Amino acid sequence: MSTRNFIALMLLLLAGLPMCVGAWLLHGREVQSASSRLDQRLSALNTELSNELGRHIEAALEAVRADGSLPGLAEAVLTEHMETEQRLQVNRLLTALKGRDPLNMADISLLDLNGTVRASTNASVVGSDQSQSEDYRAVRQLARPFWFSGNRGAGQRTALLIAASPIRDVQDEPVGVLRVQYQAAMLTQILDGEIRDAPGFGAQLFGPMGQRLAEAGAKGTALDSQPIPGSAAQQLGQGTEQLRALASVLPRTGWRLVVFEPGQRALERRQSIDRRWIAQASGLAVLMAVAAWLIGHLIAAPLMRLTSTVSSIAEGDLDRRVRPSGSMEIRRLAEAVNDMNQRLAVNLNSLTQELSQRREAEAELRASEERLSTLIDQLPGTVYRCRWQPAWQMLFISAQAKQLTGYKPAALIGDQSLSYASLIAADDFESTREKIEQAVREGRPFEVHYRLFHRDGSLHWVWERGQAHYGAEHEVQWLDGVLFDISEARRAELLITTLRESIDHQIGGDYFSSLGQAIRNALRMSAAFILRYRPGQPLQRLTTSADDDQSTEALVEILRPLFEQIVERGELLLERGLHRQHPSVGHGIDGIVGIALRNTAAIPIGVLAVVHRHPITDGSAALELLRLCAPRTVAEIERAEAQAQLQTLAEQLEQRVEQRTAELRTSHQQLSQAMDQVMNSEKLASLGSLVAGVAHELSTPIGNALTSATALHSLMRVFSKESSSGQLRRSSLDRFVSEGQEAGELIERNLHRAAELINHFKQVAVDQTSARRRRFDLNTTLQEVLTTLRPQLKRTTHRIECEVPPGIEFDSFPGPLEQVITNLITNSLDHAFPNARCGTISIRAESLGASARIEYRDDGVGVPSEYLRRVFDPFFTTRLGSGGSGLGLYLVHNLVRGVLAGSLRMESTEGSGTSFYIELPLQPPQLGDGNAEVINIMHRQANG
Repeated sequence: MSTRNFIALMLLLLAGLPMCVGAWLLHGREVQSASSRLDQRLSALNTELSNELGRHIEAALEAVRADGSLPGLAEAVLTEHMETEQRLQVNRLLTALKGRDPLNMADISLLDLNGTVRASTNASVVGSDQSQSEDYRAVRQLARPFWFSGNRGAGQRTALLIAASPIRDVQDEPVGVLRVQYQAAMLTQILDGEIRDAPGFGAQLFGPMGQRLAEAGAKGTALDSQPIPGSAAQQLGQGTEQLRALASVLPRTGWRLVVFEPGQRALERRQSIDRRWIAQASGLAVLMAVAAWLIGHLIAAPLMRLTSTVSSIAEGDLDRRVRPSGSMEIRRLAEAVNDMNQRLAVNLNSLTQELSQRREAEAELRASEERLSTLIDQLPGTVYRCRWQPAWQMLFISAQAKQLTGYKPAALIGDQSLSYASLIAADDFESTREKIEQAVREGRPFEVHYRLFHRDGSLHWVWERGQAHYGAEHEVQWLDGVLFDISEARRAELLITTLRESIDHQIGGDYFSSLGQAIRNALRMSAAFILRYRPGQPLQRLTTSADDDQSTEALVEILRPLFEQIVERGELLLERGLHRQHPSVGHGIDGIVGIALRNTAAIPIGVLAVVHRHPITDGSAALELLRLCAPRTVAEIERAEAQAQLQTLAEQLEQRVEQRTAELRTSHQQLSQAMDQVMNSEKLASLGSLVAGVAHELSTPIGNALTSATALHSLMRVFSKESSSGQLRRSSLDRFVSEGQEAGELIERNLHRAAELINHFKQVAVDQTSARRRRFDLNTTLQEVLTTLRPQLKRTTHRIECEVPPGIEFDSFPGPLEQVITNLITNSLDHAFPNARCGTISIRAESLGASARIEYRDDGVGVPSEYLRRVFDPFFTTRLGSGGSGLGLYLVHNLVRGVLAGSLRMESTEGSGTSFYIELPLQPPQLGDGNAEVINIMHRQANG
């Protein structure tokens, strides 16, 4: 076979086979569609027939129910022996009822509650017993109208149809049964009336026991031997005898209605469809053969070349190209293959790189997932992700959920009947939901506490922290968070809170009593004990709290060996079986928990224990609570003993105080004398410095004036001698006048200078020796103080820089202020610049409105940190024995805070100098006479 013919054949097969298969599928679909239409028709017909039968049955039941309520029937049933007239009336009534439908009604009977036929249109059954008939028993049991179907007798196929209804009296109580027997032909008439419009179909009606009640439509089909189909259409029988049937059950009766189509009709319809399909398939096969022949001749050769090239490309030869030839379509196909080949080469390279990157990314992702899974498994809490919905259905929850909830994680994930929100306690759910919703609205993390039901019914406290995850439009997508079981912490917190509320404000004996009672109530124990232990002595009971106070002493004695065991071992935990291990205990004690109370030196000083008459359920929690109470109990025991010791010591000290008081009075007198001597020494030293300064300052101008006066006196003697001798010349006169004038001016200037100094010294002396209040300029006062100190400074290399702007006026006490500045400068000269060190002292001031701030600073050696707290203490000096009294800064502190009503702050760093910051009001408050006198005394002591 040539390649062209082979391609043609293959094209024929490839194209024809799918078309044939498609045609066969269409054929099958048509058959299925016809079957579906048939099923729909059967279902519709079954529904129509069922509705019609149901309507007639309901009408018959309604009629018999209404007939059972007719007047006279109840009286006839209740009358034990009916009169002839009454019997005739009842028979006429029954005959009239039968006359409404004489063709279908076979008999109407009236039965009493015993099942006896009291009247009937069939006289042969009157007086018979029908109490064992199925229709009678059913009506008596149901007490409502009822249909019954059955056979007339054994081996009979004719149906027996009965409609029965209770007969009721005026109180609506059943007194008998009205039974109407119908001809089976009635059902056949109903079916014939409805099936007439559906030619080719048949219908048969069967009773609850499978007996055929009626049939209509297609004849000759016996369904009695066939299994009755269900509510879906089924195929019954084989070959030409097969049929399509569908059944339904009529309510109130239990009858089954079967609607069917005979097999012969279905076979004819199937044969018609098959013939039409065969004709279509034959025509299609001829057309495909012609098309295959044309394809083989027109495009097979170019396609073979194209196939060869494509095969090479598929094998990896991406450099292969197709030479366009043949028809226009083949040429375009060849160009498309060439373009595809080029694109494949580019895409293959890109895919290779992308595949490599994807493999690396997948490897990193797997490693990251493994790390995340390991990390989540190691967390003490439960990690989750849930939907943002009221039920909080979980999308993910870690394995720790089993321990928290008792359910496996898979039971909480997805749209399960169990949701996490359903486990939250109802009292906590609303508040928890509101807190989470508020945090989500504000875009912040949330933290909530709530109770959660475990699978075993227990409640667990849960602490949850989480945050919402938002989408591109800021909509909430899900919640991520972590859950921690904090039940133990909450129980411990509750116990501790209860104990604290009971004993926090108690001390001593009250504390021990409150603690014992609180521990017993919190742990629900029978008794609690606090005992004092001293080596070599029996245990001393501090307090006992028991549910039976009369037995506490006996309990202590009975349990004493166990308490001593607690002292030796440190702790004792026996939850149950105490009376078995220690038969001597008795009193029904079954469990004990206790710890030894130890002081800071780990020496036992007591016992804290609880006992219970029943087994202790959670001994470890009780032991932990006793440990929490132990430190405070130890402290109270030690405090009580210390208090007793202090009481004894206080009595001893009271005697010693009386002795020491007399000694202190003597020492105080001696100290006052010593202080007076020190103050006098200070006064003498200040006076000596002041006198020396005044003498030094006045010596220069007075010395200059004396020298000038001596020179003038000598000049006068020479001038007098020349004038007496008559040798006075004009030049001598001019020289005398000139030199005399110069000497006079020099004497005048120096005496003016001495007068100014004397005035300054006088002002300072007046200010510093009295508490006189006056207005003064700060700059002027400071300059006067520096003037008095200049003689001391001339003997040193130190500099004083005073940068105080003029115009800062005080209405205050200049004397105390001058004393403060003098003491600060003297303190710096004595302590800040040892070993003749050259230093600088700066004084600056600024106005602050109603007050002024003075900053005094030196660049000396500073004050050691250990002396900073004591520099203002009286008699504190680092030059004890070298002339220092220790009162200089003490007076500065008292003058600034007292008389001047200001504040004083000192800063000093060792090696970096010392600064004093003084803030004074420009007008301090007025002082009383008594205070002024105290100030004058203080100044007289400070300045002599």
